Amino acid sequence: MLTQSAVPLPCLDEQLSSMRIKRIEVFVIPSFEADSSGFQVRLRITSNMGYGWSELFISRSEKPLDWISWSSQLLRFIGINHLTFFTDRYQDRASKDDRIYRLFFNAAEQVGIQSTSPNSQDYQAEESVLLERAVSYVSLF
Repeated sequence: MLTQSAVPLPCLDEQLSSMRIKRIEVFVIPSFEADSSGFQVRLRITSNMGYGWSELFISRSEKPLDWISWSSQLLRFIGINHLTFFTDRYQDRASKDDRIYRLFFNAAEQVGIQSTSPNSQDYQAEESVLLERAVSYVSLF
């Protein structure tokens, strides 16, 4: 069950277009819902403007063959200052499976909205729980 709608990639506002991506993390967590046999995929962006989260729920039949290769598509964003350039290029060559890009751009729109800092105890506790529950974890610098 894919929970994100099939809409075009978001147009990032001018503030986000100059964001410098420092780190991208992908947590893959098995769904613990009684009627679900899928995964929750959580993506966190750390940037010069703060951090942002995005999540996606997928069924087992929708999962990629390899989580690491799926996440490796995000490497091109590390260090990028002008995300709008990439969104324009991406929309011209959209792939069949653009879920990881949608996760990324949704998280980019959330940068700076979070109230806790990466050094806070709440943030670190949440990260600890995610790492403990994750069946796959990818961290890109």
